[in-house]
Amino acid sequence: MCMHVLERTSSAFFLWSSQSQIDLLFFDQNHISLPILEKEDRTYFCTIPASFKVVEEGFPNMEKSANLQFQRLQSPVRSLASRFRRVCVYCGSSPGRNPSYQLAAIQLGKQLVERNIDLVYGGGSIGLMGLVSQVVYDGGRHVLGVIPRTLMPRELTGETIGEVRAVSGMHQRKAEMARHADAFIALPGGYGTLEELLEMITWAQLGIHDKPVGLLNVDGYYNSLLTFIDKAVDEGFVAPAARHIIVSAPTAHELLAKLEVLL
Repeated sequence: MCMHVLERTSSAFFLWSSQSQIDLLFFDQNHISLPILEKEDRTYFCTIPASFKVVEEGFPNMEKSANLQFQRLQSPVRSLASRFRRVCVYCGSSPGRNPSYQLAAIQLGKQLVERNIDLVYGGGSIGLMGLVSQVVYDGGRHVLGVIPRTLMPRELTGETIGEVRAVSGMHQRKAEMARHADAFIALPGGYGTLEELLEMITWAQLGIHDKPVGLLNVDGYYNSLLTFIDKAVDEGFVAPAARHIIVSAPTAHELLAKLEVLL
């Protein structure tokens, strides 16, 4: 589906719904999911066909499509706030040189709090991991930090915020974090962040879990990684279906919205 068709479809829905602002939540070759109502810290959405027919026939068909989708739901609207109980966040123990990375960590924490989502992370209180965990903790949500016992006395990443779960080693740390999470999100980070992210993608590819995996691509930080994955698909090393395991977006709001509507 060409981007201009998606934009035109979104614009048509915007005019039909008479709202002041509308964000594209999620799309594939067949559908677009759009927010229709913000109420009590919850976002409600509907799904409409992303097709040339919808665009060409205009607003009456747009209204018909939306109404049909509403009828298929168990209730008139479906809440985005209730799907995830806890999200695992991978990120750097450094703040990064670009202030936008720190702002993104803070915004992700705020989004988790607003959606009543708890946090599981790798422990510590410095860098991006310290920012996101502190925001979630200060917002009244539960924070679980998982850290190997061998690293606890050294305090390489600072004192862990929230509940501390000590495990025997790095492999157990990743398994414990994955066990408690309903979804995974990676902020900018280094080797450790990349290793944790790729392992969750691999586990999904192998069918070990079916939880959403998100990439918070702040200011294009992960553009090169996404290009590499596309190259691996083109060269036959990654199956085309596996390319869609990872979901990316430039902001926390957009990313969580995309992850929420994945089946």
